[in-house]
Amino acid sequence: MKKLLLLGAGGHFRSVLDSVKLDDFDNISLIDTPNRLGHVTHGLAVVGTDDDLPFLYNEGYQYAFITIGSDGRTVRRAALYEKLQKIGFTVPAIIDRTAIVSSEAVVMEGAFVGKGCILNSGVQVGECCIVNTGSIIEHDSVIRDFAHIAPGCCLAGGVYVGKNTHIGMASCILQTITVGSDSIIGAGSIVTRDIPSGVVAFGTPCKVRQRIGE
Repeated sequence: MKKLLLLGAGGHFRSVLDSVKLDDFDNISLIDTPNRLGHVTHGLAVVGTDDDLPFLYNEGYQYAFITIGSDGRTVRRAALYEKLQKIGFTVPAIIDRTAIVSSEAVVMEGAFVGKGCILNSGVQVGECCIVNTGSIIEHDSVIRDFAHIAPGCCLAGGVYVGKNTHIGMASCILQTITVGSDSIIGAGSIVTRDIPSGVVAFGTPCKVRQRIGE
């Protein structure tokens, strides 16, 4: 039997669950907080907490996927991914049936590609990235680990998005632009020039407004 654990039962979980190809797994269960043990959420039983992951692996759960969302804070997702790797879980990529993904695109493990997304030739999507509903990632763009492309974004050809960066909903990034790591681009921004690492930037055109932590 192919048994899958989904880690987290919030809003992002619902999107992922709707995209999981149910015929790929014989059993899907949930990991959540201790007060939710034994509950059933959207037809799935909560069978344990993060602390139970080694036990559940030994009980035959070979696959796990992180369904905690990301808003620019990726520490929790990264810690869970490291824990899953150490235990030995296989962390699949989950790509919705309605997404269009070029045969020459690469989607790494733990990544989620949502409904109606387009990933063109040469695109690279890193580990545990989220490419959310209706986003367009054009040819040769690179999205590094744990980055989040929010719904309705458009990245032109050759765009580079660094690790842990959040690109806000309906933002557009012009061709060959680089957005550094650990940055946040506000919703609806038009990015016409490179954005450094570790900043909050937004607007039309997108401008750096502050350094994160200041």
